[in-house]
Amino acid sequence: VGGKRHEVRWNTLDKFPTSRLGRLRHCVTHRGLQQICDSYSLEMREYFFDRSPRNFDAVLGLYRNGKLHLAAGVCVQDFCEELEYWGLDDLHMEPCCQHT
Repeated sequence: VGGKRHEVRWNTLDKFPTSRLGRLRHCVTHRGLQQICDSYSLEMREYFFDRSPRNFDAVLGLYRNGKLHLAAGVCVQDFCEELEYWGLDDLHMEPCCQHT
């Protein structure tokens, strides 16, 4: 993601099966993969997303521990747009990070 490499188990991504990453597991066609990620290597089992790695750390935290926290200094609006890209809902955001 944005040049930063992450290793994630499929069962971790299964926690949100309708999200972009959740759909990636069951995608078997070139066309389908092109709709989900920016580039990929099936031989290396790597998928590239041209997105902010800083925001993705928080997204990945949701998959791993069920909690969504906003990093310090991140624009809430930008982050919500990032969640939309990943197919996740801002309702998962922890109360300490919610801004009204």
